[in-house]
Amino acid sequence: MKIAIINFSGRRGGNCHDIAEFISVKHVQNNVTLLNMCDMDVNPCGKCGYECFSRDKTCPYAADDVAAIYAAVSSSDAAFYVVPNYSDYPCAYFFAFKERSQGIFTYQAPELYEKYLRVSKKFVVVSNTGQDNFRHAFKQHVAADKEPDVLFLAPNDFVMRSVIGGVMSSDAAQRVVADFV
Repeated sequence: MKIAIINFSGRRGGNCHDIAEFISVKHVQNNVTLLNMCDMDVNPCGKCGYECFSRDKTCPYAADDVAAIYAAVSSSDAAFYVVPNYSDYPCAYFFAFKERSQGIFTYQAPELYEKYLRVSKKFVVVSNTGQDNFRHAFKQHVAADKEPDVLFLAPNDFVMRSVIGGVMSSDAAQRVVADFV
């Protein structure tokens, strides 16, 4: 089985990193690709002349890592997205990934779109607060007849602060994540 794990956090060594590593170890028997957004070249839409809507339909950022991330997920049997909560919304890396999908699926690699939607996805959110904005954002990454499969992992539930990391040092948190994956 081929598994893609995307850690959308911009920080190394924090909760999202530790969760992504934990999931990777749980799937060690599989062919796992672990992508950390903080190590990748990812550009949001903008600072351009709408080239993706022009006649040549090119994106000035087509050479960054976003297309490779979508290709890794689309060629997998399952994917795990680990997303931090910043102000009750997914982080900027997640939104950059999402907004670039138009150029990828419409112009660069339209054949990937259906494959991408068919990949089984699970979302882990490190969050002590709201959930609605995440469910809405994740809905766009699954088939229309599916609901996103989301685990909201609240560090407060394990008597930890989300900002300083360490939630996966809790045996209880490890059990929750292991049961989900």
